[in-house]
Amino acid sequence: MRSHTYKAVIIGTGRIAGGLEDDGLRQHPCTHVGAYNRFPQIEVVACADKTREQAEEFSTRWYIPRCYSDYREMLEHEDPDIVSVCTPAEHHHEAVLHAARCGAKAVFCEKAIAASLKEADEMISECHLYGTRLTVNHTRRWCPDYHFVKDIIDSHELGDLHSITGCFGGSLVHTGTHFFDAMHYFCGDVQSVQGFVTRNSHDTETAEIHDGDGIAIIELEDGVRVIVNGLSKSYYIFEMELLFSDGRVRIGNGVHELWRPARSGQYEEFSELYRDEFPKAPPGETNPMVLAVQDIIGSIEEDRDTASTGEDARRALETAYAVFISDMSGGSATRLPLWERDIRIVSK
Repeated sequence: MRSHTYKAVIIGTGRIAGGLEDDGLRQHPCTHVGAYNRFPQIEVVACADKTREQAEEFSTRWYIPRCYSDYREMLEHEDPDIVSVCTPAEHHHEAVLHAARCGAKAVFCEKAIAASLKEADEMISECHLYGTRLTVNHTRRWCPDYHFVKDIIDSHELGDLHSITGCFGGSLVHTGTHFFDAMHYFCGDVQSVQGFVTRNSHDTETAEIHDGDGIAIIELEDGVRVIVNGLSKSYYIFEMELLFSDGRVRIGNGVHELWRPARSGQYEEFSELYRDEFPKAPPGETNPMVLAVQDIIGSIEEDRDTASTGEDARRALETAYAVFISDMSGGSATRLPLWERDIRIVSK
C-alpha cells in the first residue's frame, strides 16, 4: 500500500525531459516524464520552458495540467516534492538553488551537474542546507550490468584490475562525465590527469570555455591507469575495456563481454582469454531511469542518499575539468583536487 504521493515538475522540455521517447530503438522509458509515469504515486503537475510554445506542446502531449515560461513562478505556485532539471548544464545552478529554497524534497538534475566547480559546490551546499536530496542522472549507476562489473572488481573474481581503456564520441564534459562517473564508481578517486583537448574555444567576453573533445591519461589513487579516447567521431560509441590480472571485461552501449583464462589452443604452457557468458540481470526491474526514480522515492522516504549524489557528479566534473586544465598547461600532469573552482565550461 502506498504511504505517500508526490508532486513532480519538470524544468526544460527537451529530449531528455520527454522527447527521446520518440526513439523506437531505445529501452523505454528513457526520459524523466516517461519514468515518472511508471509510478502511480507520482503526478507530474507542471512543466516549464523558456519557450512558451514548447512548454505548451510538452504539457499537451504528456497530459500535464499546467505549463509555465518561468520556472521560478512554477516552483513558487506548485510547491513540488520532486523537481527535474532538464536544461543545459550552464543553467542547472540557479534552477537547483531555487528548487531547494522552495522546499523540494528531491531534485533530479541532468548531467553535467554544473558549468563550474564553484557552482556545483553551491548546489550541493544549498541542497544540504534545505534538506533536499540532489540526484544527478549519471544513468549507469542504476544499470545492473555495471553493478555486475563493480562486483567483479570488488570481489577480485578476475584478480587485480590493472587498467581501463575508454572510448566515446562527443565532448569531454557533456558525454565524458558519464565515462568519468562510471570510472569513479568502479575504482574511486583520481590522483592525476594528463589531457589534450583538440576542439574547444574561449569566449573572450565571458572568459568561458566551450566544451570540446580530447584524450586523457588518468592515474587513480589505487594505481589503476585509465586511457580515455574522447575524440569526436562520425558514429556513436561508448564503451570501457577493463583488463584484470586474470581476465577482461568490455562494457558499454550494446557491449557486454566477459573473458576468462584457459589453456591455450595455440601455444603449449600458455593460457589465453576465452569469452564466457555475461550473466543476465536478476529478475525484476532493469530499466535505469525507472530504477533512478525508484531510488529517489526511497531517498525521500528513508532519509538517505541515492546511488548518484551531487558529490559523485562533482567528482566526474572535476575530472573532466582537469583534462582542460592539463591541456592549458601544455599537457602536463594535473593533480587533484583542483584549486581552480571558477573556470566555466559551457556544454550542451
